[in-house]
Order: sequence, then structure tokens, then C-alpha cells
Amino acid sequence: MTSLRHALLVLCSFAIGCAPTAAPVKPQAEKTAKVPSIWMPDASLTNQLTNVSTVGNYQISLPSDFVQQPSGLILGSVQTSTWKGPAGAETPSLVLRITIQADDRGIDVARKDMRRFLEVFTASVADGSNIKIVRREKTETGTLDGLQFTRFRWAGSAEKDVPVSGFAYGAIDGTSSIIITALNFGSDTDRANKLTESVIATFKKK
Repeated sequence: MTSLRHALLVLCSFAIGCAPTAAPVKPQAEKTAKVPSIWMPDASLTNQLTNVSTVGNYQISLPSDFVQQPSGLILGSVQTSTWKGPAGAETPSLVLRITIQADDRGIDVARKDMRRFLEVFTASVADGSNIKIVRREKTETGTLDGLQFTRFRWAGSAEKDVPVSGFAYGAIDGTSSIIITALNFGSDTDRANKLTESVIATFKKK
């Protein structure tokens, strides 16, 4: 929770023009796809996504062994919900988090440069969790339930050099920005990443 609070405070500072102090991010000039893809859950995994949870005006379908954490942090106009999946024998639980921010300044920053908005958020979460991000992949665009999202994948390492991979998705819906992040730990995260992407692909309005 400390890392999330730190990230939200950094976002608030970033929105009013203050430079973030955590985990500096190098600007990246990248081209994004002109025609967004429609992101859908993997058909082989949909039968596992039986637990429907709500976040404000939205909902998402998760596996039954994903456990929602105690009441999400609310900081001003920001609401969060967090779930943890099963932990590995020697690795932490995967973490999925949805953050809804209804703030005019945040919206303006996200509209101007969603990639940068997501980089600042993920860098702050990583810094607060003692995670070092070593690689960020290309920007992709796609839609979830008609909402256009920007996303990128990243990789790094946690304490004791445990490998970690993550996703960051961002969108604007009216007067709210939506940030969806995921963390998967361990050297073999292909299956976990595939499942997490399928979970995120169920995101929609209620």
C-alpha cells in the first residue's frame, strides 16, 4: 500500500507540473498503431474467469483464486482496487491493480502523453516496491469494451534478484483516467502473463 500511495502522490505532483523524484524514466519517442486492436481474453482461459468484481462504474472477471485486498486506497479523487493471485513456492503473489482517477489535471496529462503518464506511475510503484525496471517494450493501442487503451510491457527484478514482469494499461473515459497494472514474479511468467492479460481483457463498463 505504501508503494501505491507513493505512486499516487507522484502522479498528483506530475499533474501540476512537478518533476517526479522516484525511478527516473527516459522519454521514448515511439510510433503507435493507427488502428487499435480489439483485445479479447484467451479462449482457452475464459472458463477460469468466473469471479466478477466491480470497480466504480466498471467490472472485471477474475479466477476464483484471485483475492481482493482490503478496501482500496482513496486519495482525493483517486480510487483503487487490488487483487492478489496465488503465490509461488519461492515467489510473491502476482498483483493486479485498477486505479480510477477523476481529476482534471491528471486527465490533461494523460491526454497529452498517455505513455509518459503510465511510465511515471509504474516507475513510482516499482521504486516503492524495491523493483528495478530494466526494460520497457513498445507502446501498443487497443480497445477494451470500446474504450481505447494504451499499454506497454516491462521487465525487471525484485528483491533477491527475483525476475518480475509487468503490464501497464491506460485509458480516458469521459472525466476519468483508468490505469490497470499487473506484476508477475519468477523466471517462468509466460502462463501468468497470459492469464493476467486475459483477465484485463474482460474489463468493461457495468
